[in-house]
Amino acid sequence: MYKEMADKLVAALRSGKYLQTKGSLQKSNRNCCLGVACRVAGLKAKGVRTPRFLGESSFLPFEIMEKFGFYSKGGARRDGQGLLINNTTYGSLAIANDYGVKFNDIADYIEKNYEVL
Repeated sequence: MYKEMADKLVAALRSGKYLQTKGSLQKSNRNCCLGVACRVAGLKAKGVRTPRFLGESSFLPFEIMEKFGFYSKGGARRDGQGLLINNTTYGSLAIANDYGVKFNDIADYIEKNYEVL
């Protein structure tokens, strides 16, 4: 992940501006951590029943992956290792988010490990 974009995402996750959801980039007025990345990139979700960012509802659109320098659509590590957050290992940022890891903890992980995401 690119440092500048990681810093912007970390700041947004810590800002308190975004409410967290699970299982989707956006539900109602809530976002998962990757949905926040889409918002940081300036995207607005389209659709009412299943809001989508550039056609995606669950994972990062390719354009956002490129903009942030993410290795995968779900925020997995480049080295194939799990993400150790609060003494639990997750396969990706999306999975950590869906298992209830709070934005501040995800932000802490990104800040320390952005180079491998």
